[in-house]
Amino acid sequence: SSPPLKDYTPMLLHHLATLLLLALSWSFNHVRIGVLVANLHDLADFFLDLAKFFNTLQLHPWNYACFAGFLGSWILTR
Repeated sequence: SSPPLKDYTPMLLHHLATLLLLALSWSFNHVRIGVLVANLHDLADFFLDLAKFFNTLQLHPWNYACFAGFLGSWILTR
């Protein structure tokens, strides 16, 4: 088994907060807003996870390109 990543705790808290926000949007009958937030969140997370994957493989040109995609999608969706 591999050791946990350095950002394990922040990512865990991030996902718990996201689940809490989705649950609250459902309980206050704002499901459309919760779904919109989740979908916008997923777009930026895809590029971030891909950049982390290429960084682990030490493929730095791909890492930088994916991080630029993350940055652009994060700015557009926030």
